[in-house]
Amino acid sequence: DSYSGIAWATDDAIVVGSARPHRPGLGRIAATGGTVRPQTTPREETSVHGFPYLAPDRKTLLFTDWGPGFIEDDVLAVGVLESGSFQTTSLRAGRTAGVVDGHVVYTAGASLMAVPIDSRRARLAGEPIRVIENVTLSDLRTAHLSTSGTLAYMRGQLSKRLVLLERDSRTQTISGDEHNMWSVGRFSPDGHRIALDVWKPSGDTSTVDIWTFDVKDRAFTRITSLGNVGEPNWTSDGTGLLFTTWFTRNVALWRQVADGSQPPEKLLEVPNGVGLFQVAATPDGQGVVFCRGTGFNGTDMIEELLYMPFAGARTPVPLVDEPMGSVCSGRVSPDGRWLAYTAMEAGRPHIFVRPFRAAGGRVKVSDSNGVQPIWSRDGGRIFYSHIAAEGGRPWVAAVSVRATRRALEVVGRERVVQLPPQTRAFDVGPGDGRILALVPSLDRIQLMVTTNWLPSQPMVKSWVTL
Repeated sequence: DSYSGIAWATDDAIVVGSARPHRPGLGRIAATGGTVRPQTTPREETSVHGFPYLAPDRKTLLFTDWGPGFIEDDVLAVGVLESGSFQTTSLRAGRTAGVVDGHVVYTAGASLMAVPIDSRRARLAGEPIRVIENVTLSDLRTAHLSTSGTLAYMRGQLSKRLVLLERDSRTQTISGDEHNMWSVGRFSPDGHRIALDVWKPSGDTSTVDIWTFDVKDRAFTRITSLGNVGEPNWTSDGTGLLFTTWFTRNVALWRQVADGSQPPEKLLEVPNGVGLFQVAATPDGQGVVFCRGTGFNGTDMIEELLYMPFAGARTPVPLVDEPMGSVCSGRVSPDGRWLAYTAMEAGRPHIFVRPFRAAGGRVKVSDSNGVQPIWSRDGGRIFYSHIAAEGGRPWVAAVSVRATRRALEVVGRERVVQLPPQTRAFDVGPGDGRILALVPSLDRIQLMVTTNWLPSQPMVKSWVTL
């Protein structure tokens, strides 16, 4: 299981964050191991509890109650360790940094906030104040406050560079690090532009919007202003972009003119609790293939691969009836005959190919594992992300394929290039010779440390540049 944070409850017990899909609330486990017992139970079906923090009184439990939206409904919650009771607040929060001088100090977007707490009643006792700005916005812990008042936090924003990886392991950097790009981005059909999503802090929240990058001019252009959209991909003629609303509130599939000259068009809206992702237009320009996540079934994520035509009623129809876990993705071959997709087999993800919207069986084309299939532009190869050894860095692998009248045959395999650390997503550049990836940059980050800090006092800082 993967837990969203831990905190010592007592000398012999640990509070752990949620472990979706098995347990959405906080749990409690003996320090020597054993069964995780429920500590909290979310009141809403779509809520998840994580990042537990036990206050210095060892009784008050603080944590983040994640809602189904992007981050606009992620709030601070205050509970009682012994009983498991809690109340959610209206304060937007990332995670608790600490408790000192009767205040809870927590991150909210790119800000560090402080709010008075009445620990005897396990409830907040005043209004929050903003104490520090430009705190690094990240899913990781970026601020920590000790009980003695030593505050350490990261200042400045994470950023990434677009790079092209050559087969001989050479790397060409094609963009600066002025933006924090969320996903790797997708080349336009002509190879001149890259569509990507950019994450930016905004007060105590953040936004994600679609941008394009001109490969020749090395220039970024913002396309949308919705604030909670991502995973863009191009229409087959390169004149438009497809993308989805993130997370599981007010989820929709959108189409936008690629130069941003017109407002986006909503193609499909689904109920809260449903996710849309891995959007890819069909080569004929008539429709879109995408994944839809509808929650959990016991211990498995329920995801399905669908096709929706742009014309008519726009009713999505399933493409395959196979278990996909949380690795769903699919792409149609350039000639429109074949569907390459990811599905689970014997507990591992693999790449399969079957006829697109036609009768016929599937062919497994990956060897030991694979996710995120991408066709070469001539349809002769399928690229995918592959982990060669347990715990190792992913490679981009490729299989050469040959079509017969009723099936697709694998006629060759190769490892193309190893991806950078902490990277699994990629795209294939024009000519199928180079691989597009993102490389994180810490050049704009500083580690700040101050001692004897109180929320109401000015800080004396020292810092280390990372």
